[in-house]
Amino acid sequence: MYNTYQIDDIDMRPKEPWNATGEPQYYDQVYHYVSRVLNECSKLVEGFEHEYYQRSGPGTQSLVNNITSRQQASVVTLISWSKPLNELRNARQIMEIRNGKAIRDLLNDVKMNAIIGPVSEESVLLIKRILDRTTDMLYTQIPALAQKIEDVTNLMEQYFLSFYNIDNVKDIVQNKKKERMPDAYVETAYTYEKSRWQHLIQANRSIKTLREMSSRVEETKGIILSQLSKECQELAVRCDCDKIPYIFALPECFIEARRAIIALETWLQDDTTYNKFVQMQVYPKTYFILLMESYVSDQ
Repeated sequence: MYNTYQIDDIDMRPKEPWNATGEPQYYDQVYHYVSRVLNECSKLVEGFEHEYYQRSGPGTQSLVNNITSRQQASVVTLISWSKPLNELRNARQIMEIRNGKAIRDLLNDVKMNAIIGPVSEESVLLIKRILDRTTDMLYTQIPALAQKIEDVTNLMEQYFLSFYNIDNVKDIVQNKKKERMPDAYVETAYTYEKSRWQHLIQANRSIKTLREMSSRVEETKGIILSQLSKECQELAVRCDCDKIPYIFALPECFIEARRAIIALETWLQDDTTYNKFVQMQVYPKTYFILLMESYVSDQ
């Protein structure tokens, strides 16, 4: 919970950027750093998505800036994949393509002419490209993205504080225990602390999905469509790719990464609002002293 603060004649505005090494000198340095990192994460997701769907050429920037266009472009690409990929699946008489092994076995059968009926070179090249790209991203770019999101999440957990404790807050947020509303005079602190945990839990849940996807695509059961997000399930049905759930491993990562980023962006805004409330409405001068004393005692 950090922000610019003016006390008497001391100007607390940031003079230079903070890179998360050492302790920040000014409150706004943390906010600016978090905002910059989250923006970098968003751009990484957009870049990975473009690479996966091979979107390039005129109009790419407008797609980046327009969520509706981005989603529509994904639909167009997946629909174009549907026919060649289902052709391969049917040629090998596979009910579903769920994991990497199924694709490698299929490619080996094509090479050995051990499949039923002809398959196009287009379909073979497409599924090989999807396999290679999925493997590469899940073992390189996605883990790096997950680490970047985890690092900024840990930093926010360290600095964005309510200084108010809610008993069994994790269970309350996850609806495992009944919520007991606090007295009115601490309601703002209670609300912020609860939302803080909601954002933290969502971010960690999404990070877990990103980290586990590389092993999920190689498990015997592979990617099960019903276990993916509602967005991926609807996309698969819409594009006639519901029998090829493997190709939604990366889209699921993109969705979860965006969920984490949105949760952290909302947390950043919530902390800014809460910080201003505490400074301006409750005890503006003693707040600064208490905050510094609390922080020093934790070191």
